[in-house]
Amino acid sequence: LGFPVGFDSAGTRLATAVEGKLSVVELPGGRELWAARRSSDLDWTCLAFARGDQWLTVGNRDGNVEIYDAISGQLSHTVRG
Repeated sequence: LGFPVGFDSAGTRLATAVEGKLSVVELPGGRELWAARRSSDLDWTCLAFARGDQWLTVGNRDGNVEIYDAISGQLSHTVRG
């Protein structure tokens, strides 16, 4: 099984969603900038940096999309699918 990963447009941040943990790390070096934990057993299935790398959008198995501030990691919106 794979897991979702995505780079920002500059290639300086990498987002991953593995085993209930969504995280963004700085490249090079791999220093974690922020992380969020899943409160349910629904896996994240896809992710992408969006809108000038300001946002990180993450899709769930239930069809919802969560939109995080890509700098702070704060959940901004959930779009119900």
